[in-house]
This record gives sequence, C-alpha cells and structure tokens, in this order.
Amino acid sequence: MSRSFDHLNLVGIGVYSHVTTDMVRMRREFVQRIAAERWRRYMLMVLDAAIGQCERRNLSARDRVRASDLACPELVADLIEQLQTEQGRHVRRPSNNFEALDVLFDLQRRYMPLADDEAPEEWRR
Repeated sequence: MSRSFDHLNLVGIGVYSHVTTDMVRMRREFVQRIAAERWRRYMLMVLDAAIGQCERRNLSARDRVRASDLACPELVADLIEQLQTEQGRHVRRPSNNFEALDVLFDLQRRYMPLADDEAPEEWRR
C-alpha cells in the first residue's frame, strides 16, 4: 500500500469540510473587521474635509461678520442630513455655519477611536 497523502482517508470528509467552513468564516470575519476600520477612517476623513470647509468659510468672511451670520455650505448641510439619518437622529438642517460646525463635531465623535474598553465589539478584535 502506498504512503501518499490522502486527506479523505486521513481526516474524513466531514472533518475536512468543517475545517474549510471554519476557514471561510474566519476569513469573512477578518474582512468585516478590516472593512469596518476602513469605513471609520474614511468617514473621519470626510468629516474633517467638511469641518475644513466650514472653517475656511469663517476665515474668509469679511471683518465683523460672525459665524452665526454665515450660511453653511450646501454640500456640508447635505452631509449632515445624511449622517443624522444614518445614525437614527432627528434630522435638522443647520441654519448657519456655526451650528454646522457644532453638529459636525458631534457627528464626528461616533467615528473617533475610543479606549479598548469603550470601543464597539467589532473594533476590539
């Protein structure tokens, strides 16, 4: 009898398929964790860009114009509405640039990295 490796006779069909299923499950979980982290970083980048637009609008305003008198950029207002909807919050369009900055900083907190004991389960792995 030959001593060549035969995985069917060595471990049986059931064990082999179980190992394959576990490998697929582990790979899927790994990809989900990576995707969640990349999405979190991407959203932080988008929110940073929106905050930058509002801050540039404040800095480019004429003297004696308050941030509460400046209109919020349309794209930033749309982003705020979309994120409020996704997070299940009360949807309210910011009335001015000052309010938009407050809302953006509040929305940004959801995507900020936390201490390990405060982080959602999918980020701790």
